[in-house]
Amino acid sequence: MDALNVKVLGLVDAGAQGSGPVGSLLESGPQGFRIACADGSVWLQRLQAPSGKPMAAQDFANGHPVGPATRFGRPGAEPQGGL
Repeated sequence: MDALNVKVLGLVDAGAQGSGPVGSLLESGPQGFRIACADGSVWLQRLQAPSGKPMAAQDFANGHPVGPATRFGRPGAEPQGGL
């Protein structure tokens, strides 16, 4: 799957919890999306899609396909290094 390019507006460090390829979705829940980083993971809580309005991660998930194969990145690039 191509990277899902979003602007991150709010995140919280999830610590060393979980692992996977950088930018990959590890979990989705009430706290948002838990995304793998080079060293641990973060919870994305608020984000904005290109040409979209800012919203909570759960609201984003209601209108966009987000699943185990989802990978978060930045426009024009595959995720590399730490998030």
